[in-house]
Amino acid sequence: MTAEVAVTRDSPLAGQSLAAIEQAHGVRVLARTRPGEPAESPPPPGAVAGPGDVLVVHTPAVRMAGLAATARR
Repeated sequence: MTAEVAVTRDSPLAGQSLAAIEQAHGVRVLARTRPGEPAESPPPPGAVAGPGDVLVVHTPAVRMAGLAATARR
C-alpha cells in the first residue's frame, strides 16, 4: 500500500531520520514534501522528518494504521 503520512509538530516522527522511520516501522519512504518546497523523490540520504512534512510511504497494509497513529501523536 502507498499512502501519505503527515508529520505533525508533536509527532514522534519529527526529528527522526527517514532511515530510522523505515527501520522502526517497516516502511519505505518514497518521497518527502516539506512545507513550501517541491517534493523530493527519492529523499536525500540522511533526510530528517520535520513538522509539516508529508511523507509518501510504501508499506504492507497491516502496518499503515500503526504508522499513521504514531505520526499524529
